[in-house]
Amino acid sequence: MSNKTKTVSFRLSEEDYKEISDRIPKNEKGKADMKFSEFIRDAILKSRVVAVDKELEQYKVFTAAKIGNNINQIARRLNSDNLAGKINPNTYNEVIESLERIYGELMLLLDPVR
Repeated sequence: MSNKTKTVSFRLSEEDYKEISDRIPKNEKGKADMKFSEFIRDAILKSRVVAVDKELEQYKVFTAAKIGNNINQIARRLNSDNLAGKINPNTYNEVIESLERIYGELMLLLDPVR
């Protein structure tokens, strides 16, 4: 006797149903290795679902673009001043390394909020 006592039902479009059905593993004869409900249950229970705040993500991308633009302006000026011999090579290298670290941190901040 099965311990599954709850029924959950939801509707799918034909396209969604076909897409899900196509993902169900098949045996060498092309027959599904598991029932549709088993596949859905496994997909949900073995997955991590993340809710994303779209408004916050859009704001993060907008802000990151502005910061990235500022980093680019600093790097361009730094390079032109370096080529003109206006700055010490050690200072140039330190600032480039700092900009690369800032850029790396910025990329980490762009990961979706979880």
